[in-house]
Amino acid sequence: MPNLASTLKQEITRLARKEIRAHLKTLRKSATQHRSEIAALKREAAQLKAALARLGKGMGRTAAKSAESEDGGAKPRFSVRSVVAQRNQRAKLPLWQSMAWGMLYGSLFSFAFTLASGKSFAFEPTWPYVLSLLYLAVLGSIVAFAGYLTLLERIGAARAGYIGVMTPVVALVISAFFEGFRWHALTFAGIAVTVLGNVVILRSRR
Repeated sequence: MPNLASTLKQEITRLARKEIRAHLKTLRKSATQHRSEIAALKREAAQLKAALARLGKGMGRTAAKSAESEDGGAKPRFSVRSVVAQRNQRAKLPLWQSMAWGMLYGSLFSFAFTLASGKSFAFEPTWPYVLSLLYLAVLGSIVAFAGYLTLLERIGAARAGYIGVMTPVVALVISAFFEGFRWHALTFAGIAVTVLGNVVILRSRR
C-alpha cells in the first residue's frame, strides 16, 4: 500500500507538471505574439504622430502665407469677434445658423446678468418704443451682423475691421433724421477725415 500511494503521488505530480508546462508554453507564445502586436502598434502610432506633425506644419505655413497675401504682410491685432467669426467661416459653418446661435447665447447671457444684478424688465407699448426695438433687432443686429460677416468672408478681417470707423458717420446721419442733430463745420471736417483715412488705408492694402 505505501508503494501504491507513493506511485500515485508521483504520477499525479508528473501529470500536474506536464499540464503546467503546457500552460506556460501557451502563455509564453501568447505573450510573444502580444509583444509583437504592441510593437507594431507603437510603430504605427509613431508614424501617425510624425504625419500629423508634418500636416500641422504645412497648414501653419499655408495659413501664414494666406494671411500675408491678404493683409500685405502686416500683422494687425484683430478683435476676438472677428477672429472667431473667421474661424467659423473657415470651418464651413452656415452663416445664418451660427449667427442665430450666437444671438441666442448672447440673449441668454444678458437675461441671466439682468436677473443676477437685480434689475427688472420693462416694456413700453408705444409706437416709438416698439419701432426702435424692431430697428435694433432687425437692422441693428440681424442685417448688420449678416452684412459684416459677409464682408469678413469676402475681404478678410483686416479690411473688414475698418467698418467700425464708418459707424459714427452712419450714426450721425440717423441722428440728424430722427433726433434733430445739428450739423457743424467740425462735423463735416470729422466725416471728411474719416472717409479720407479709410480710402487711404484700404488703397494701401491692395
